[in-house]
Amino acid sequence: MSPSTCFDFNAYLQVIGVSPSQLIHGANPDSLKLIYSNHVRTLPFSSLPIVCGHPVDPDLDVAGIADRMLVKRWGGVCFEHVALLGAALQWLGFDVTYLGGEVWHDGWTAPNSHASILISFRDENRFYCDVGFPLRPLEPLQLSSGKEQLQPDGRCFQLESDPGDSNCWCLQQLEQGDFELRHRFWLQPRDLANFSGPARDLADPSSRFMRGWLLAICRAEGSLVTLATGLWAGSETPEDKAKYVCRKEVMGGASIGNGCGIVQPTQHIKHTTLLARGSSSLRSLVEREFLIKTKQLLACKDFGTEEGKEEDGDGAAN
Repeated sequence: MSPSTCFDFNAYLQVIGVSPSQLIHGANPDSLKLIYSNHVRTLPFSSLPIVCGHPVDPDLDVAGIADRMLVKRWGGVCFEHVALLGAALQWLGFDVTYLGGEVWHDGWTAPNSHASILISFRDENRFYCDVGFPLRPLEPLQLSSGKEQLQPDGRCFQLESDPGDSNCWCLQQLEQGDFELRHRFWLQPRDLANFSGPARDLADPSSRFMRGWLLAICRAEGSLVTLATGLWAGSETPEDKAKYVCRKEVMGGASIGNGCGIVQPTQHIKHTTLLARGSSSLRSLVEREFLIKTKQLLACKDFGTEEGKEEDGDGAAN
């Protein structure tokens, strides 16, 4: 059974705010852009359910993932986002290829520890959909090596093919004038079953996913917001606090890229706020900003009923 056969496409469209009438032209680049962009604005990256005792189903059953993300509204990690978006795009008739990759955390993570999607069109144009990465682009990226791809929210990404391995590509993001490595992926097709082991490993006690949690979503007005605890928040964040960060890119200056002249340096605007773990203000932020329903996630100690004290960090233009 293909993922799309057990998938309620109309329910998915309703949640992400897309009308079927907007897709009358079927599987074309405009429809891809519309679905992907609405997905990342309404369905957050979320590792929260894992630490609340709800591990990712290693079978990556699309019906179960749809229940977690569309009904329970828990968000999801890369494997869940890729399975859900892939099923939606297959339903609409897109040529969907699942890709395996590795994330850079002062060293590469395990093989197939990151999942993404490649969409191919008959005119040989291909688009990379990194829907499950916390710092995900707001729009699909054209698979073109060295092309600087400016996003509507001011961020800029670049894909680079490996000169020694034509199947290996790296994703880079412009940060304060320099492209920073995010992760790498391979063009060899993967099945969702290839991600079963990595998905199961997320709930292992030694996993970074069990040492705090991370939420991320793209705002419609252009900011990328994250909320993190534990390892994800960084060593400078007190253990009893959750770190909320709102990032915005502002364009200005002359092109610094590969000579195509379409990208200018960005000013990285970041505002950081610390909230008390276990406070109702933290729970309210999770529900309001990240659109997550916490009712069934109260096993997480971070959602208490007593009002905690907020501490506002310094807003900084970096």
